[in-house]
Amino acid sequence: MHKKALFLLALMIGGHAVWAVQPQAILQSLKGKVEVKALGATIWTPAAEGQVLAQSATLSTGFDSSVVVVIDKTTIQVKPLTRMTIDKLAAEGDTVKTSTFLRVGNISASVKSAEGVKQDFKVQSPFSTASVRGTEFDYDGLSLEVKEGLVAFILGRLQRDAENTPAEDFVGSPEVQGDPDKSVPVAGGQDAKIVVTFSGEDPTTQSSTDKDSLQKDSGLPTGTGNKPTGPAAPTKGSVTLTITLP
Repeated sequence: MHKKALFLLALMIGGHAVWAVQPQAILQSLKGKVEVKALGATIWTPAAEGQVLAQSATLSTGFDSSVVVVIDKTTIQVKPLTRMTIDKLAAEGDTVKTSTFLRVGNISASVKSAEGVKQDFKVQSPFSTASVRGTEFDYDGLSLEVKEGLVAFILGRLQRDAENTPAEDFVGSPEVQGDPDKSVPVAGGQDAKIVVTFSGEDPTTQSSTDKDSLQKDSGLPTGTGNKPTGPAAPTKGSVTLTITLP
């Protein structure tokens, strides 16, 4: 009865699915330190099993912590040391449109469609966007591993679907605008990586700062200085992003 009360309901009219209620993102399988911050809030609050995640809310996981976000048959496994925001979750005709923003960390997504219902699902980061309509993949903003189906991998920033997007979400990331019409198809069994090359001053990344913050909250050692632990993105100088495939 719990699932029936919380999950999506669809009425079949003329062969098309019409959603009776708006889709919901429900938190399940919480492990360790999982917190939520509403849009405009200044404090994080502990997440709860079965909690419905509000649109524009941000999830945060600590060390050895994780949570699964369930949207009908679609699941997003949010891994340790990750911050992810639900930018958009809406039913439009026979399509459920989900847009998330991965500020730092790693997720695994399994995007599945119910009978008569299409999925339009994307994950954005400061570096790229992964856009799918039914597949399974791992993604951290700079690398993409497709397990099943097909993912459109787009370099650079796209316009986010969220309202009142916090400016700090892109601080320190490369100012490279993405083009949704120029994507690289990555098929099941393929891995793709973004190579960041730059010229100019020493780079710093907002993502590395966020990761240091999450590690500190979890009692883990953080990086030293402003050096990022992963691929660097310059705040000054020029930057080039390229996608490599095996």
